[in-house]
Amino acid sequence: MWLKLTREPWPRLSVVRDVLDDDADYVGPFGSRAAAEDAMTALHDVFRIRQCSGRMPRSPRRTPCALAELGACLSPCDGSVDPAVYDAEVHAVRRAMTADPVALVEAITARMRELSVHERYEDAARWRDRMAALLRGVARTQRLHELTAQEQLVAAAPHDDGWEIHVVRHGRLAAAGVMPHGTHPAGWVDALVATAESVRPAHGPAPAATPEETELVLRWLRTPGLRMVRGAWSSRLDSAARHLELVPERPTRSRLGGVITAIVSVQTDVATISETAEAIAAIDGVSEVYSVTGDVDLVAMVRVRQVDDVAAVVADRVNKVPGVVSTQTQIAFQTFSQHDLEDAFSIGI
Repeated sequence: MWLKLTREPWPRLSVVRDVLDDDADYVGPFGSRAAAEDAMTALHDVFRIRQCSGRMPRSPRRTPCALAELGACLSPCDGSVDPAVYDAEVHAVRRAMTADPVALVEAITARMRELSVHERYEDAARWRDRMAALLRGVARTQRLHELTAQEQLVAAAPHDDGWEIHVVRHGRLAAAGVMPHGTHPAGWVDALVATAESVRPAHGPAPAATPEETELVLRWLRTPGLRMVRGAWSSRLDSAARHLELVPERPTRSRLGGVITAIVSVQTDVATISETAEAIAAIDGVSEVYSVTGDVDLVAMVRVRQVDDVAAVVADRVNKVPGVVSTQTQIAFQTFSQHDLEDAFSIGI
């Protein structure tokens, strides 16, 4: 799956299966539609481009949606935004997708800090995951583009029997062979290049091979001692990869000693309450699950060693159980048993 920024009077983001020859900007490929949609959500949260589907004429006359009323969209649909202002927003999206997403990283990191201050760790973890999905997609696109933009590269890596020579065209391995020790290189390389596969470039950042094959070629090009015989390639300094190393871990408060207890209220699909409860109870870190009356369907007790693990259990495990609609988590600071309360009152608390 690919994330696409369309080329039209009022561009928008879309998740698509294929890269077309349409001058649009693409990021990917992602391993799943969910990952691509997470990346799109991250961009929509920071940049106020439209989220409605379908093409829109240059001079639209439509009723603005709720996103426009909330200030989350510049609202080109009702003609209230200057095209130059919208184009500037689109340029910022394009830069985040194709160059350096630093503006997005700073905005989402600030949101995560704010959520952490209010102890909304699950929400902060979701935003971290959305940002990471975009960064991984952009970094992969940039890695692939390093080769797909090259019409031909010829490189040599040390080999026990001489030199391993590869001919790479538009990200595809077009020819390979081992040049024996003592062989005159010019004639041998000329012959290998002459017999290499003819490769037509694919559209946009998509390689002429599968992305997995091109990734393997990239790893080979980083072989110690490798020499470029013909052509050259380089990596961007302002790439998304540098931000991936700085993606913060799950936001937490300081680690506390002992066992951390969290009470998780779970809203479920009413048709699958029993099945959902059994699946949650089987998760490591969940000690009990109760069906309850009131506004929620289940209450799960989570007991772990560190606050960090609460987010891991709830956000990564409980929230992904089929049938779970939403969760709300409270972390217990102190346990008051009847014995504890009597001792407390006896000393005047």
